[in-house]
Amino acid sequence: MHVWLRRAGAYILGFVIPWALIYQLLGTILVGRSDPASPGAWIFSAVAFLIVSGMWAATSRNGQPYAYRIAGLQFVGVDGAPLRRARVFVQSVSHAIDFATCGIGFLWALIDDRKQTFGDKVSNAHVRVCCRTTIGDS
Repeated sequence: MHVWLRRAGAYILGFVIPWALIYQLLGTILVGRSDPASPGAWIFSAVAFLIVSGMWAATSRNGQPYAYRIAGLQFVGVDGAPLRRARVFVQSVSHAIDFATCGIGFLWALIDDRKQTFGDKVSNAHVRVCCRTTIGDS
């Protein structure tokens, strides 16, 4: 459970908070409200999700997006090698499945023998604990 809490904290810090800010920014710029309560608001959410997924992957080094470096976590493939940026992006986008299941996909990691979310299973990735590095380290 300890790894799951670290992972959840890193995901909130590095993905959920930036997503919410970009969603509000898009709404403010395009429709003049920070929460565009229109039938097409899901488009703002999807665009923000893709932007943050790209940022998440772009900041990734050695399978570690910046929030994962802070938490001492790393994305690896089934072969144990760190994920490259393109696979980190695919893994990040695959978390849409975890959201689509009302969060059950994220909670699945608590009972899964490999500690994978639904998105991890789709992207064939794992999260492991590794040494902590600072943001400036490469």
